[in-house]
Amino acid sequence: MKVSYILASHKKPYSDGVIIKEAMLGVAESLFHDFKNKNEIISAIKQVPLSRNTVTRRVDEIANDVSDQMKNDLAKCEFFAWQMDESTDITDTPQLLVFIRMVFSDFSVKEALLTNLKLATYTRGRDIYDAIKNMITEQNIPIQKLVAMTTDGAPAMIGRNVGFIGLCEKDEAFPKFNSYHCVIHQENLIAKKLNLDHVMSVIVRIVNFIRGRALNHRLFKDLLDELDSAHGHLIYFAEVRWLSRGKVLTRFIGLMTEIKIFLHSKDSYEEKLDDKVWLADLAFLTDVTAKLNTLNETLQGRKNLISDMMSAISAFVNKIDLWKRQLEEKNFQHFPSFTLLLDAEYLAEYNPAKHVELFHQLKSEFERRFENIFCMEPLFIFVKNPFIDSDVSQLASLMETHCFVNKADAELEIITLRSDIILKSTDNKSDEVFKLMDPVKYKNVLNCALIVKAMFGSTYQCERAFSQLKVIKTKYRSMLTNEHVKNCLILGCTEDYQPDFKKLSENVDSQVSH
Repeated sequence: MKVSYILASHKKPYSDGVIIKEAMLGVAESLFHDFKNKNEIISAIKQVPLSRNTVTRRVDEIANDVSDQMKNDLAKCEFFAWQMDESTDITDTPQLLVFIRMVFSDFSVKEALLTNLKLATYTRGRDIYDAIKNMITEQNIPIQKLVAMTTDGAPAMIGRNVGFIGLCEKDEAFPKFNSYHCVIHQENLIAKKLNLDHVMSVIVRIVNFIRGRALNHRLFKDLLDELDSAHGHLIYFAEVRWLSRGKVLTRFIGLMTEIKIFLHSKDSYEEKLDDKVWLADLAFLTDVTAKLNTLNETLQGRKNLISDMMSAISAFVNKIDLWKRQLEEKNFQHFPSFTLLLDAEYLAEYNPAKHVELFHQLKSEFERRFENIFCMEPLFIFVKNPFIDSDVSQLASLMETHCFVNKADAELEIITLRSDIILKSTDNKSDEVFKLMDPVKYKNVLNCALIVKAMFGSTYQCERAFSQLKVIKTKYRSMLTNEHVKNCLILGCTEDYQPDFKKLSENVDSQVSH
């Protein structure tokens, strides 16, 4: 049973159970060489059933056990939120992943893969809606506990008329819920607004010239070895990868000298590499993209609260003003690429107007895209520390809009809470304070805190699972059924649940291997 779990959680083929058994026998021959009961140990290993069919059955049983644990928690939780995304697998089959975050009365949180739905031919909003409705019915999901959904922002997902979110909002079976466009995806879209394509086009052309031809690539690597360079090769640019542009630019600048030498040797020198205006744009794009990559990495991760993600974005927006001012003062403390690529004479005459304007556009784009999250700041602050003074009416309005409580009742509870001497006298903050509150006296306040904690800010878990799907369902395992794919994903992506091996073993008939 545990071998099957290890295989599935590491995305290995079911047939690898036979290899593990062979390895165990090989190790046993040496490891137990001096043991008196060596033959009995080897005989016991030989009897362990690890055939492909056996491993398949065991994986299904383990995944069902994990799913049952999650469904039990789903019935116990106070609220839950979903993050959803759709992509295609190796066979071009549309796969819809739904991750769930459940929050409980003790403010504990659990995340799990709720389901993996195979869509039919189309991936329209109606198709996604029908698949989700069927899932809710089949799995008996307590949909009244749903408080938020986070998607990738595709029209099929967020369309107000025929998109999935729009259809759910029109369906009386669904409660009121918040809907968000993935924060990380939006940050990536904002990064593309820097509008310095004349820089990236040259970089991509040079990288493709070196990397795209086998001989050039070999010669360039030999040059790097000869010059004892810090890096071993250039990196291809991939538009769809979040961090690709920043990594490509940083590596390109790190190998600028070697690239110039190589292009000269191939009579393919790019004159832009000596154009100081172009180099200034390259330096700016490299440094800003590196900062955006750092922000992106901060936003990634499991169990990131939407309030923490908003804090990171808000801090970045405020830093833009600092960076603008530093460029205007020709202070390159936070722009190392400028001093690396450009000489002191040019930097003394450097005109920052164009780059300051790009910073201004970047900030405006952040404020536009995240306006719906920034406006929730008083609510997030309240959940972190309910005793900080703020406008009660504004806070209650936010609670009514995003937590679906009665504004008048919320106002009274906030005022009562801030006058509660016992709670104010405790040293506890955030979750601990809410745990001490009377669930009847502070019903609306507690519900708001739980709902905020349940919200997903991104579809990071879905993106991570799609990466794992590429490992699970490859061209060598393209015939895997959707049920088997789901079970492998559950065991590979769900970290808050562990199989009950004792119970599973008791329900399995012991059969020796043939």
